[in-house]
Amino acid sequence: MLDKVHQLTTEAIDPTHVFTLSQVYEGLLLKMGEKGNDGGQFFTPRQVIKVMVQVIDPQIDETVYDPGCGTGGFLAQSYEHMAGPNNEKIETAEQLEILKHQTFWGREKDNIAYP
Repeated sequence: MLDKVHQLTTEAIDPTHVFTLSQVYEGLLLKMGEKGNDGGQFFTPRQVIKVMVQVIDPQIDETVYDPGCGTGGFLAQSYEHMAGPNNEKIETAEQLEILKHQTFWGREKDNIAYP
């Protein structure tokens, strides 16, 4: 894991990942799956997450819930979609507070995803 973190550079970070460490974690899960090991986890590829969020098109004042949130990919992508590039869709302080405290909910059955 430390080797993976050490390899991170600005050029190596996938811009579709909101959280850099989730990119590392998902990469490790993928490699464990390729080797036939039971990583015990499943992750949804970023491209699939992005398309699903675009199709659902969540808006500010709506709630987003992910019952298997793992590294929070769906929640993070939903925030980016709702806020827009450079947060341009957030027009008021009230909307920002709604996004921060009333919009995103997640749960993970397996606590191993948290560390």
